Amino acid sequence: MKNKLIKICIVNFWERAFKKGDFYEYLLNQALGDKYEIIEDGNNADVVISSVFGDAKFPREKTIFIIGESIRPNFLRCKYALSHDQDSYYGYNCYLPIWYNKIAWPGFEFISQKKFKNHPHEQDGYGYISLDSLISKRRLNPGNNKKKFCAIIAANPEALRINLYAFINKVYKKVDGYGPMFGKIAATPKATILQEYKFCLCPENSFYPGYITEKLIEAWYSGTIPIWSGSLSSKRIFNQNAFLNYQKFNEMDKFIQNIIRIDQNDEEYTDIFEQPLLLKKPDIKIVINFLRRAILNIADS
Repeated sequence: MKNKLIKICIVNFWERAFKKGDFYEYLLNQALGDKYEIIEDGNNADVVISSVFGDAKFPREKTIFIIGESIRPNFLRCKYALSHDQDSYYGYNCYLPIWYNKIAWPGFEFISQKKFKNHPHEQDGYGYISLDSLISKRRLNPGNNKKKFCAIIAANPEALRINLYAFINKVYKKVDGYGPMFGKIAATPKATILQEYKFCLCPENSFYPGYITEKLIEAWYSGTIPIWSGSLSSKRIFNQNAFLNYQKFNEMDKFIQNIIRIDQNDEEYTDIFEQPLLLKKPDIKIVINFLRRAILNIADS
C-alpha cells in the first residue's frame, strides 16, 4: 500500500461517527494523516471499521471492530478490536472506553458552546472536556448555590438505575428525574441542570469489567458528586474518593445510608467534592498506535 491511499469503509456506526469534529475521525487522522480515504463499498475497501449497531458483515481478515458498548469483541468476525474489554487477546485488542470520545485530546479541536452542531452530545452542554480539569482539585465555594439534593438524567430504565432511584426516594429524599426515562425531555443542557444539585445519580447501563461511559465524568464535571455504579477496575485511573460507587457495597441499605451521611455532613461532602476525578492522564497514543498498526497490517496483507 506504499504511496497509495488506504480505502476504509465505516459500517454499523451511529450517524455522526467519523464526521468532521468527531473523536473517531481524530483517531484516523492521527493514525494515518492524509493517507486514507473513506468509501461506502465495503467489498472494495482495504479495511472495514465496524461497530455493533447494524448487520453489515465483511471478511474478518479485513475488519476492525470499535465497540463502545459492554460487548466483548468476537474474533471470529474481526481481526482487531478496540473495546471496553481489558484483555489484549495477544495484541489484537486495545482498551478504548467510550468516555474517551468526550475528551479534548492534544491536537483535537476543542469545540466550544458556539460550535455544538459538530459535537456528538451537543444537547449535554459540555463540549470536549479538558484532561487538566479532570486531574485538578475542585473548590466548593462557601456560598455555593447547590440547594437541590440529587438529579438523574436518563433514557434507559435499567433495573439497578430504577431501584436506586426508587429506594433513595423512599428512604431519604426525592431525586429529580429528567430525560426520556421520566418523560421529561429538557431543552436545558444537562450541564446546566446539574449545576444546582449536590449529587447526580448516574449508574452505568450494565456492570462489566472496564465498561466506563461518559456518565461519571459528565456528572463530576458538572459540579456534582456522582452516585455511580460501574467497573471496580476504574481504580486504575479514576480516584475512588471522588464519587460513590454502588459496586463497593452491593447492598442497597448500606449504600443509601452512606449517601445520607455524606449529604448531612458538610465537611465530608466538601472533602469528596474537592477530590480530582482522575489519578493520571490516560495516554491516547496507545490507542492511535494500535489503530495505525491494525490498519496497516490489514492493508498490507
